[in-house]
Amino acid sequence: MERKKKIKIPKINEEIISKLEEAAEKVGLEVRYEQISKPGYPGGVCRVKDKWVVIINRASFPVEKAQVIAEAIMSKNPDNVYLSPDVREVIEWFSLEKERSSNDKNPD
Repeated sequence: MERKKKIKIPKINEEIISKLEEAAEKVGLEVRYEQISKPGYPGGVCRVKDKWVVIINRASFPVEKAQVIAEAIMSKNPDNVYLSPDVREVIEWFSLEKERSSNDKNPD
């Protein structure tokens, strides 16, 4: 049986969200907070004219905000950009969670 890589759950607070926002800018994403009327929708990435924009629901919980930004950064292949260790840890954690969730839905 294959062992799953285990990493600690990162602490999500306003400081880490700020660092994620800065990292998003480094990979060419603009982050906006807006009121989204769709209940339970934390946000996502879209293209507005010539820019990629991360739109986050103001009403989302901090962990949801962090997840939306982290997933947007992952979509931009941030390997060639310096990201602080705590930001990389958050991105890696969400990446592993997404992978686990996908594997739970599609067991081999």
